[in-house]
Amino acid sequence: MKTKLLFLLLIIPLLSLTQETDKPILYLDENMSQIDMAKFYVKSKSLIFHEEIVLRDSIKIKYLIKDYDFKKLDDTELTQIQGVFKSFYNTTDLNKNLIITYKDTIMGFEEYSKSLKHRKSLDEAGNVSYKKYLKNRKTTDEIQKKCNRFLKRNNSLAIHFYSVNQNFTYNIKHYSFQKINKVLKNTFFKNKSSGIIILKPNGHYFYYRYLPEHQVEKMLNKNWREYISDFNQIDTNPQIFETNFILKARIENKNRLIAIGQAQVEREREREKRLKTNNIQRNRRVTVNQSHCFISSRY
Repeated sequence: MKTKLLFLLLIIPLLSLTQETDKPILYLDENMSQIDMAKFYVKSKSLIFHEEIVLRDSIKIKYLIKDYDFKKLDDTELTQIQGVFKSFYNTTDLNKNLIITYKDTIMGFEEYSKSLKHRKSLDEAGNVSYKKYLKNRKTTDEIQKKCNRFLKRNNSLAIHFYSVNQNFTYNIKHYSFQKINKVLKNTFFKNKSSGIIILKPNGHYFYYRYLPEHQVEKMLNKNWREYISDFNQIDTNPQIFETNFILKARIENKNRLIAIGQAQVEREREREKRLKTNNIQRNRRVTVNQSHCFISSRY
């Protein structure tokens, strides 16, 4: 009897794994339209896409998420969108750049602690205590306080949207969440669970899931002609796997972080010299405060 039980315990996981690998796979593009496997994998290798997987009882679904996109509202669409901002959100100064952040769900602690997918999106895959949850919310709020100065410096406004509120009751001080209007959701975030839009007064807009802060500032102040031309090369030809626009942004961010690290080392050396002079224990670390204004909708 024990031998049979041991056999079943060993074989059931193997059968389950076999069933998972034997499931037929459905491939969808960024518009949730079916495409063949070859096209899917060509597009998934580019810098402007990543793939997600959903498991169903009888099928595995692989679909593409677009991480960057440039588009332009025509005159009718722009008038409609501006009308929505005026009527529903009391946004009157539409001559400024609009930064629109979106996440499909904002969660209270109980819901957040049970949602592994949501925690992974915030790099918090492990268990999260209530104390840590509150600390993270407070940190986000303080970041937004700094970002309000960033907005003023760059002649911009920010609006933070969500679709579903699952008992999120944290008392935010420096920004606020608004329930997204259906028109805005379908225009900017259709088939998307999160992201940020930079909307220019002329109707040009840029969607992204992550971008270094210094590049966000460039997008608010510079002409996009070169960026759009560069981006369109990869958007129309998926076999071009890199764009100067995105690649340069990532290289610049890497170099910036290296410079910050070097500055931190120098500050640490200077601090140690002072501590040695004053005969103080050297058991503290120097930290460098880095702002994260609108680099992704996780903040």
